[in-house]
This record gives sequence, structure tokens and C-alpha cells, in this order.
Amino acid sequence: MQQLLEILTLYALPVIFALTIPEAAQAMVADYLGDRSARANGRLTLNPTPHIDPIGTIALPLGMIALTTMSGGAVPPLLLGWAKPLPIDYGQLRNPKWAMRWLAAAIPAANLAMALFWAILLKLALLNPESYFAEPLRKMAEIGVVMNVAFGILMLIPILPFPGGRIVFSLLPDKQAFTYAKHEPYGNWIVLALFFSGILKTILGPLIGIVVGLIAVVLNLV
Repeated sequence: MQQLLEILTLYALPVIFALTIPEAAQAMVADYLGDRSARANGRLTLNPTPHIDPIGTIALPLGMIALTTMSGGAVPPLLLGWAKPLPIDYGQLRNPKWAMRWLAAAIPAANLAMALFWAILLKLALLNPESYFAEPLRKMAEIGVVMNVAFGILMLIPILPFPGGRIVFSLLPDKQAFTYAKHEPYGNWIVLALFFSGILKTILGPLIGIVVGLIAVVLNLV
């Protein structure tokens, strides 16, 4: 039980921030582009609390970590999770289809920025190994890098309603975009099927490893 609590403690902050900070980034982009809905709903903040969905941000991802740990397995880089949906009024945006591209791109971009932030903390922990907080910070930072890279890559899947799908939609001519959008009601189910079948891990696992490796090389973590 103590080991489980330690693992959950190490994962809690990286997972919560990996899911909520991208929502804050998207809120800032929406506000910049003319939609004040996020501001009116108190979502224009880096404070994770307004963005937390009790099930998607806490119970589900941390529950998956707990179940994996109790079964003796290693926690996978890909977890299921989400933050509270951001209210966006596309009618208030200047050029809604063009704006959709940047709103969608804000999410994986924020995850990449968070991965770099955790990587810098990891670097500091490695530079000060004698510090009392060095070892827990190192472990938490490693988790933060991997989780943010994993969520960022997952968000780029070109399936609606994922951000990658919205980017594709915004780039297509109107007729093709309308045809492409017809699969959106089934998008989450498609991703869930790919996740539980293991296909998603097979496809995205190597990409996650490559990006994490590049970050490690750039910051001289290896």
C-alpha cells in the first residue's frame, strides 16, 4: 500500500497538469481570437482547479495507474484522461475555421511546453543529486516529460473530435471538411477501440520514445 501511495503521489501532479494546462492554453488562444466565453467562466487561468473533471482528470487516470501498479505491471505512457470541456463560442471568433486550427494546436503545443518544463526540472535534479528533494523531483520530472509527450502526441491523432482532427478539418476545403466531419460522433469510440486493442500503443509508443529521446539529447539529459 505504501508503494502504491508513493507512485500515485509521483504521478498526480504531472498527470493533472498535463490534462489541465492545455485547456488553459486553449482558453488564452480563444480569448485572444475574440471569444470571451472562457474568461466569463473563470477558465482563463493556469490554476488547474477550474479545469479539473473529477472523473477524467483524477479518478480515471489515477485509477488506471493504481490498477496497473497493484497487478505488478509498469505504468504505460498512454493513459486515458481529459479535463473539463472548454466553453468556446465559434460565433464570436474572427474567421472561425481558421481560428479552429490555432485553438486545436494550442493543446499539443502546451503539452510540449510542459514536457520541456519538466525536462528542465529533471536537469536541475540531476545537477544537484545531493539535495534532499533531488530523487523525488527526478522521478516526478521523468513522469512529467513522458506523460506530456504522450498526451501531446495522442492529441494529434487526425480523428475528430481530437485536436489533430480539428486541425485537419480546418485545412480541408469546405466540401471535403464537411464529409470528413461526419465521422466525429464515432471518433471517441474509434480511439477507445484502438487504445484497448493495443494498436494505439503500438503506433504511438515509438513516436513517444523518439520525442522523449530528442528532449533528452537537446537538454543533455543522457
